[in-house]
Amino acid sequence: MYTNAEQLFLIANIPVTQEQINLINDRFYIRDKQTQEFSVETIKKIVAMVGEANGLSYTELINNCRKREIVDARAESTYVLNLLGYRDCEIRKIFGKDHSTINYYRDRVKDSMSIDTRFKVSFYRKYSHILERFQIVDNFSMN
Repeated sequence: MYTNAEQLFLIANIPVTQEQINLINDRFYIRDKQTQEFSVETIKKIVAMVGEANGLSYTELINNCRKREIVDARAESTYVLNLLGYRDCEIRKIFGKDHSTINYYRDRVKDSMSIDTRFKVSFYRKYSHILERFQIVDNFSMN
C-alpha cells in the first residue's frame, strides 16, 4: 500500500503543518506516482536542453560514450538537475548509472566551480534559461 506522510499523520491523528509533511516526504523519498512520472518526463526535457546547449542530442548524453565533451555535458546535466531539486535516484534512472557515478559527476562540476570562477559564470550563463524555466527549489547562488 502506498502512503505519504500526510496520510500517515491523519491515521495517527497527529496535527502537523504542511511544511513538516513536505520535509518528511522529501526525507523519505515519498512522492505520488503521478508526480514521479511527471518528474521523469521533466528530467528528460532538461537533459535534452543541456545537450542542445552543448551541441549534443539527448541520446548522445544518455549513451555510454566516453568522449570528453559528452562526459562533461552529462556531468553538467546532473548538476543542473541537482540544482533544480531532483534526487540522485531520479537522475540515475535516466542515465542508467549507479549512485557513485552521479555523485562523481556532481562533485566534479562543484569542484570546478569552486576553483574556476570563469567556469562558474559561464555555467550559469549557459544554463540560466533552464534553471529559470524549471526552477523547483531555489538553492543555487552565484556568490
